[in-house]
Amino acid sequence: MNKGIKKIILPLTASAVLLGACGNNTPTSEDETLISSKAGNVKVEDVMKEIGNEQIASNSFKVLLNKILQDKYGDKIDSKSIDKEVDSEVKKYGGKDQFNTLLKQQGLTMDEYKEQRKTIEYQKELLNEKVDISDKEIKDNTKKASHILIKVKEDKNDK
Repeated sequence: MNKGIKKIILPLTASAVLLGACGNNTPTSEDETLISSKAGNVKVEDVMKEIGNEQIASNSFKVLLNKILQDKYGDKIDSKSIDKEVDSEVKKYGGKDQFNTLLKQQGLTMDEYKEQRKTIEYQKELLNEKVDISDKEIKDNTKKASHILIKVKEDKNDK
């Protein structure tokens, strides 16, 4: 068989098999078995519980960390300066409507974006307090890089 045809048939066959496996016979009830094995069955409820627990734990940690940082560094962050920075970003991106469209694409509102900016400032304050790096340390640990440009003769076969 022609190599070109093989390259087309193989992905098409794989796609058909995968799409066929994605039928509407998926379990919908939490008690339905998702996977059966000799070691035991995995139910939809088990999978959903695991996914939910990880997301809840992650989000809870983020909320707690933000509250701690806000409590500790809230007086060092100037909300008005953040608002001014956001206003300049709005102008930079073509106005409020266009900026809101960009935020919507990211799944954010203007208030959520401003809160994110405050959180970033809190994190910067924490890092500035805990990490102390001198200019000398930066200079000593910076690697110098250079590249050499060479000219290669063109070969008639290269074209």
